[in-house]
Amino acid sequence: HLPGVLEKLFNLSLEAANSSKFDGKGETGNTNTFKGSLAVTVIALLAITTTLTAGLLAWVSEEDASAINNAGSLRMASYRLNWLIAQESTDLNPSLRDLDARLQRLQRYQQASINQTPRMDRQLQALAQRWNEQLRPVAQRGLATEAQRQQFYADMVEFVGQVDQLVLLLQQRNEHRQTLQQLLQGSALLITLLVMIVGLYELQQNVLHPLRDLMDSTYAFERGQLDTRVVPSGYEEFIALGRRFNDLASTIQASQLQLEERVKRTLE
Repeated sequence: HLPGVLEKLFNLSLEAANSSKFDGKGETGNTNTFKGSLAVTVIALLAITTTLTAGLLAWVSEEDASAINNAGSLRMASYRLNWLIAQESTDLNPSLRDLDARLQRLQRYQQASINQTPRMDRQLQALAQRWNEQLRPVAQRGLATEAQRQQFYADMVEFVGQVDQLVLLLQQRNEHRQTLQQLLQGSALLITLLVMIVGLYELQQNVLHPLRDLMDSTYAFERGQLDTRVVPSGYEEFIALGRRFNDLASTIQASQLQLEERVKRTLE
């Protein structure tokens, strides 16, 4: 009758597990549910945060690349203006408006809250001030003499130097943001892996090992080893299940011993 008794044992134990009433406690599964929910929530939050951050940094990097190209084009626009002056062109307005537009695009880019840094602000402000207060008025008035043109060329060399410095600052900021993006993604991946490793360890220690011990003890009990007992371990449900197994195994063993004693007395 042992297989039937053992089947009854596990049916009763599983009923108790499902009703969460082990040892008079009504909320034995709450802790385990909380741990599982916390792990899932952490992984989900990391995934969402990483995705949003990566999207934001990708958009910012695209804006940075556009600003770098625009700043670099200021250099070419300056060379073109110098060439027109050297050719004694009488219509510099298109080139002047082109330089105005490029500077204004840079200023709009820099006005975004994510881009505002004191060093970059000062560099762009100095660049715009040199153009608007010094170079543009001189070019607009005209450069009649060679001395005026040579002075303008010298001033434009300094202007291009400022442009080069601005391009360098933009590139450094872009590289910093890309590094930050890689660090965030790497950190999120590492934390996710750690959560998964801890979860797998918890599963192995608190579910798989106790379940295997219960199954081994059940098989041994079926083979007639009535003194088989388990060491309760794992989550509260498995601890309670192990205790119920031991209690019922003790009851069956005592009943079997009493039966054997009765049979022995009858035969005598």
